[in-house]
Amino acid sequence: MEKEHEAPEGIIRPRFSLTTKVLVWVVLPLFFVARALPSPVSAVLSSALLIPTFCLLRYDRARPTDQRVDLETFIWTIVQTGLVGSCAVALVQTALAWVFIFATLRGLTFEFIQQIAWGYLDMATFRAAVTAHMKSQHVLWTFMSLSHYLVTAISEASLSYFGLMYARRRGRILHEHNYLTLGVASALGYIALQSHFYLYSATQRDYQLIDLANNLVDYGWGIHILSGLLAGLGAARRDFRGEKLSILNILYLPVLFHCTWVLSMVVGGRSIYRFGRYMGLFPLVGNKVVQLFGICIISVVVQGSLAVVVRGRLTGWKAQQKKST
Repeated sequence: MEKEHEAPEGIIRPRFSLTTKVLVWVVLPLFFVARALPSPVSAVLSSALLIPTFCLLRYDRARPTDQRVDLETFIWTIVQTGLVGSCAVALVQTALAWVFIFATLRGLTFEFIQQIAWGYLDMATFRAAVTAHMKSQHVLWTFMSLSHYLVTAISEASLSYFGLMYARRRGRILHEHNYLTLGVASALGYIALQSHFYLYSATQRDYQLIDLANNLVDYGWGIHILSGLLAGLGAARRDFRGEKLSILNILYLPVLFHCTWVLSMVVGGRSIYRFGRYMGLFPLVGNKVVQLFGICIISVVVQGSLAVVVRGRLTGWKAQQKKST
């Protein structure tokens, strides 16, 4: 099964297409300059977000020639997952939020929308009023919060898989290791762009480095990378080794990873706040320092535990690969 996808010896990689050249040499530099001019600090910080991507590419280039990913496919997979994936997740979250608003306010929803359209009510006041009303209904608020976390986890975990399917349609996946590389690349494309948007918006107003650190840790880079690796592993088992795996078989574990991470941040964050207040740590070091220290511990425990699971999957996959060869 694997031999069908192997590149023939001496294969000549196609050069970049005109579209890719325009993207690499015109669009991306202009995007960087446009974001750097109003906020040079965010430009410097955002450049550091690309380090994991360059490390991944360097790792891939160190592999045997017939196992390397096509560079043009690598670039477009990152761009597609970053831009299209971010828009898709934002639309899903927005649609879900309005469903909750209609479920909460019912017939009054259209009256509020009219008042906002006519300028009698601003969006910030509307959001505050709706949130307060939702929180007063504890069962509904709990259900909506869990639904929001679950839908977000499913949509984010699915991005790596759909990035892989986009790469497969380009027809340049020549080796099963390409799936692993592109799965991680898809995850990095999304999380790097999300982190950039946060850094850009944060540096446009008063901010503290401790706030940046708290939010970047909360994004869970490790979870996204592990989920992308698992998606690539499942796709490689299906397409190269002939295993009958459905999309649910491939995505259930990445979705579980995301749900575990989100719930651990929510529950752990509240526990950390109560613990810090109970122990009197806030006056000593500040609540933000306590929060950062706590979420770092949660991050190490949760992501470390999930990394052990992924390592076991990879070990079994490599053992099967040795037997087949």
